[in-house]
Amino acid sequence: MCHRHTGYLIKTHTNTSLSFDYMFQNKTTRNILLISVGIVGIVFLLIPSSPKEDPSVGPLPSSDTVVKVAVDSLQALHPVATIDTFREVAYVTYTLAPQHADLRIFNPDSGSRKHTFASVQSLAKEESKELQFIVNGGMFRQDRGPQGLLVIDQKLLHPLDTATQGYGNFYMQPNGVFALDSGGKAYVTTTQRYENLAKQKVFSYATQSGPMMVVDGKINAQFNDGSPNKHIRNAVGTTAEGRVVFGISKIPVTFFDLSSLMIQKGCVQVLYLDGFVSKMYLPELKEGDIESGNGLGPLIAIFE
Repeated sequence: MCHRHTGYLIKTHTNTSLSFDYMFQNKTTRNILLISVGIVGIVFLLIPSSPKEDPSVGPLPSSDTVVKVAVDSLQALHPVATIDTFREVAYVTYTLAPQHADLRIFNPDSGSRKHTFASVQSLAKEESKELQFIVNGGMFRQDRGPQGLLVIDQKLLHPLDTATQGYGNFYMQPNGVFALDSGGKAYVTTTQRYENLAKQKVFSYATQSGPMMVVDGKINAQFNDGSPNKHIRNAVGTTAEGRVVFGISKIPVTFFDLSSLMIQKGCVQVLYLDGFVSKMYLPELKEGDIESGNGLGPLIAIFE
């Protein structure tokens, strides 16, 4: 499937065809499917076999329409893993509805347990779950501690860094925060906006990084198209509908190109997570190596 936008070409290859075999292997999807089928059945029961015309009531939905709505709803909730090509460079992306996902952030140093990709996978198994996805989730210091804010299970492990000057990409302005509130809603927002939100909401998870790549649909003005500064890069974004998109380049790219890719994926807010150290493990697409996620900072994972 190809999409054209602002003169660029993006090719999207999706490896998540919703076959019934796959849907019933995935517990979350199976539950959603069963609910959707139940809704369809109820609607069919409510539609009379030979409805009498009533000028005061609009036409009843057809069975095809009802089924399409149910399928569209299911697909909107189901995580989608894709390989996207932008300007002949491949990116791996993972899109999900956060309220319907077991999304967690892990501290790389949790006392006696040093979290890596492999250790998080072991933790999932201990809970009789599977690790669906994991990625590095923000910048860190030499001791692997978080560079800025880190909230896990509603506990503040490291405070918000509100400094606007400093060394490295973290302090390129504006920087920002990826967070999940207690209701499961996801936020990608500037540090300043988060500071105000934190006074009004309880956040279950949060990690700070920088810079913000896209704010309100616009690419950071400091990024130059055609810049020679290229690295493996990864980012997290949110769409207007509230979905979360993770993206990582497979070869070195510019800030501008990754920002453009994330906009093409529907993101209106995008936060840069990190550069050349960035790694993602996504077994559905056979992307990444579970043993490669060592020596990283905070980790973002999806359990199933």
